[in-house]
Amino acid sequence: MEYNTIKELIALAGDGKISDVVLACQAQEDRQDKKKLIDYMRHCLHVMEESVQEGMQPDLRSNSGMVGGQAHRLMQAVREGRTLSDEFMGGNVWEYCDHSVE
Repeated sequence: MEYNTIKELIALAGDGKISDVVLACQAQEDRQDKKKLIDYMRHCLHVMEESVQEGMQPDLRSNSGMVGGQAHRLMQAVREGRTLSDEFMGGNVWEYCDHSVE
């Protein structure tokens, strides 16, 4: 199974789910079981969620002290309305991040 365009992907899915086609293609390409791929994706998501949680710590700094705390400061700016983007963009992104690490 192979596709190169969205149109081909939709055609392959037919009345089914596009995500099932993508998963089947990835499993075939990697010569992996679908369950193993899903388990790996869950693991990657968990790692990303942990990274977000760690990055939002206000006192997080690199060993040199020159880097760190930016994610927390950005979150504060969004909450206080001090960003160029409106509440929809900034607020929704941070709301997602807050909920993903709870």
